[in-house]
Amino acid sequence: MGEKMYSRAYTEKEVLEIFTPLGMNLLRIYREVISTKEFGVELSMKFLFKKL
Repeated sequence: MGEKMYSRAYTEKEVLEIFTPLGMNLLRIYREVISTKEFGVELSMKFLFKKL
């Protein structure tokens, strides 16, 4: 790929602290394990919010 990329994991608490003050209501959190040849096994969280 040749690109330099920086990313970091965010905790559930950090995500809620960011989006809740913006008037977003948490509906559901999805957790899953993703496995790819390129990155191996990763844990993933997906957040579903609704704007109040």
